[in-house]
Amino acid sequence: MRSTGRLAFLLMAALILTGLVAGCSGGSSDEAGDLREVREAYMNGFYIEAKEGYESYLQRYPKGSHRLEAWERLLEISLNVKGDLDRSIVLLEAMILEYGERSEAAWKLMFQLGELYEQRGDRTKALDTWEKCLGLGRDDPGRRVETLLRMAAVHRVLRNYDRALALLQECERTAPDGATRARCQYEEAQTYSFMQSWGQAKAVLEVMMADGVADEETHALAVFLLADVYEQEMDYDRARKLFQSIRDTYPNPKAIQVRLENMGR
Repeated sequence: MRSTGRLAFLLMAALILTGLVAGCSGGSSDEAGDLREVREAYMNGFYIEAKEGYESYLQRYPKGSHRLEAWERLLEISLNVKGDLDRSIVLLEAMILEYGERSEAAWKLMFQLGELYEQRGDRTKALDTWEKCLGLGRDDPGRRVETLLRMAAVHRVLRNYDRALALLQECERTAPDGATRARCQYEEAQTYSFMQSWGQAKAVLEVMMADGVADEETHALAVFLLADVYEQEMDYDRARKLFQSIRDTYPNPKAIQVRLENMGR
């Protein structure tokens, strides 16, 4: 991070850590006791009181054993109760500043931050954040796969198809099991379909289906895409049979009906 960006980041975190609760006074140093009522307020849906209580806890206990809980509850209130995306991003950035060196917390926080950046439309920041996730999750194939899939999806939206394909091929090599590999293969075929490279999409899908290790949902999605490829090639008989084969398993049965009714028109 550049020095000016780092300074702004530190200032932001300092404001969160010292300025969220005005006039916080001393008092009880019973950490567990101070949290008891805050937790009850949160569980009972009194989110304003819970927010104030967790903010107070963070100020009163700079080395408290429940700080991660307090941060996470503040984030949940900001994101899921208030729907304040900008504030949620600020909270996550401050959490990463505090827990950045703790690998168990860092990957989860960094991955979620990437998701929030993407929701806000900051795709460059999302990709930069997930790039850091790859480093944090280097020893965990499952985490690497989730990160690679999200990065590939963003590159596909940006029409950076070559980069998306490279990430998905790495995803296949990294996958810890056959079902996960099938997910990567499906996304690779989907990317080829966006490029209208129907032959390459079909080749990937046929390999995937021959392996027979995809879970039911991924299999249904792959069959739908393969049927779409055959329809593009005007092989309507094969396309129709494939669509009919997933009537009961495809997430949106109405889409199957529409495709069958409009086949060849």
